[in-house]
Amino acid sequence: MRDSVLFSDGETAITPAHVMAAAAYWGALDPVDVAACHGLACVQQAVAEGIEVPGADLQAASERFRRAHGLRSAQATASWMAARGVSIEEFTDYLERHALAERTGAPTNSIDDVKDVSPEVLWAEAVFSGVGDRWTQRLATRMAVAREEAGSAGVPPSLFDTPEVEGCSPDALHAWLERLAVSASWAERVVILEATYARFASAVQTPAKMDGALRLQWDALVAFELEMGAFDTEAAAREACLCVTEDGATVSAVSAMARGHFQEGRVWLSELPEEIRAHALSAAEGALLPVFLWNEQQIVCRVLRKSEPSLTDGPTRKKVEDVVVEEASQSLLRRHISWPARGME
Repeated sequence: MRDSVLFSDGETAITPAHVMAAAAYWGALDPVDVAACHGLACVQQAVAEGIEVPGADLQAASERFRRAHGLRSAQATASWMAARGVSIEEFTDYLERHALAERTGAPTNSIDDVKDVSPEVLWAEAVFSGVGDRWTQRLATRMAVAREEAGSAGVPPSLFDTPEVEGCSPDALHAWLERLAVSASWAERVVILEATYARFASAVQTPAKMDGALRLQWDALVAFELEMGAFDTEAAAREACLCVTEDGATVSAVSAMARGHFQEGRVWLSELPEEIRAHALSAAEGALLPVFLWNEQQIVCRVLRKSEPSLTDGPTRKKVEDVVVEEASQSLLRRHISWPARGME
């Protein structure tokens, strides 16, 4: 991991350690550390209790992951991992940690007993959980913007006009830099990158751009408040659906009774599986959607509320802001960022 180069801006070669240090500043690394510690604690408990994961289960989990990421061959999988600085051994360890966590539940020993998770394990946890790509893209975008701004005539940003970031404390950040073997100068650079990016974002997020992006994204940004029960089989989901429609049971009660997983929350139309979107758009509030497949689970879903997109809604405005900045930064990424291995750009 330490020698892997994820991308370069022509001056600095960025490694996973650089990305994780930036994530620590953003306040995004701690949850990954907790997840990795929990997984390792479950492994320790499983070893002590003689619990093992059958090879067939690991193979099934591996195949689900590959399908979800469009990795249709061993060569495609190897290229995907090489682009991210992880190995097949780390992938197997990740799958085993999570499989054992499902089997053991809450470990009897505290996750605090798992000391100093290695940067390699942390990076593998980030990559295979999906956040590693988002962190890498976030950092690459900021570095591309900074490279572009360096060639402009504007006043360079400084530490005094840095926007507030929900990151960790200076002491915690220093501890992360030591664990990751990254210099303090990199943290200072990340601070300035954030200031540069904030100024760029403010400049491109004009009212006209925001309104235009909202119109283009209109259907995708219809918001739904949903309650969902997730089941392992279609038969179980359809039985739960009948209990809701015929017996008047709640989705949460049926989920608990049938050992389903209940969730309630907000999603945009674009986040739902494509085959269910038309049903969701036409559904009345309180209606039950047809059973559908989502993330390898069969879903029973009720629409609680629907709302049209509006820039006065905080989450929607943030989504549109991100779209506007992403569109404005794409040409800068192509101009200033190079990716040694294909699959990350």
